[in-house]
Amino acid sequence: MGLSARRARNSRWSRSVNLRAEFLRHDVRRITSHLTITPADAWVIESGSRELLEWCAAQELPCMALYGRSGGLPLARTGPDKVLAYRAATRQLLEFGHRRIVLIVRAGRRLPTPGNCESALLLRP
Repeated sequence: MGLSARRARNSRWSRSVNLRAEFLRHDVRRITSHLTITPADAWVIESGSRELLEWCAAQELPCMALYGRSGGLPLARTGPDKVLAYRAATRQLLEFGHRRIVLIVRAGRRLPTPGNCESALLLRP
């Protein structure tokens, strides 16, 4: 297959994946029903919710979590250590004299308990 044919195929695949992601809207029920009918040897989940990653961890098919709240789950995972960045940002704001610091995050990052990054800010290191 020539380079232009591969680019065209990859472009079509990319559009297809983006359309699916828009259709699925991070709805775990929609995503899991789609995953169960999509042939794959492994899944890579980017920024998955805790609920989705728990579902993936319970499946036989291997799954890798990129980012997301995967701590404590039996999944391969990778992502940046943002806790240090949150601590540094909080320390800097405190040094500048700020005391009422607000962090705006989606509910999944603070409920049922704050994530590690959010805790780093709340604990005022």
